[in-house]
Amino acid sequence: MTRGHRTSWRLRLAGACLLQLGALGCRAPAPSSPETPSPGVPAIEMELLKRQYRSDERPCKRSAEEVVDMERRCSKEHWADCLYAGSMYARGCGVAESRAPAAELYRRACSFGSMLGCTMYAWFEQDQGTALTLLEAPCARGHAPACAYLGRLLLERGREAEVPRAAR
Repeated sequence: MTRGHRTSWRLRLAGACLLQLGALGCRAPAPSSPETPSPGVPAIEMELLKRQYRSDERPCKRSAEEVVDMERRCSKEHWADCLYAGSMYARGCGVAESRAPAAELYRRACSFGSMLGCTMYAWFEQDQGTALTLLEAPCARGHAPACAYLGRLLLERGREAEVPRAAR
């Protein structure tokens, strides 16, 4: 598979995952509450994005200023802002579609413990070994898109010993 084809495939898969997550919608989030859950459980992370950011609403109505504000708030306490702003850059919602800031925001979300952040960052990661490592925890915690991509990467590596693991 050529690098261009692989990148195109990854972007399509990332977009499909975000659509499944409902993380691509574009509406201002509700004010952060002190009860924002810690990251680490994919289902809870998805529910937070849906509830706090109304990420299931369409069409995209996000402004560049809103996306940049979320990007600035991206921190351990506001890890969901990292995810949501990353999805806005990945999609081109309110800002120009751009891989670099999307990947960086997903990387930061992952560093704060977000399993969705790790999954999304894996799709942007060029090193297959690093991508596999990033997908392990989200898959182990039941995030189906992470498991699917992990299995695909294992099959692409072509190591006979990894086929049973990829099938799981």
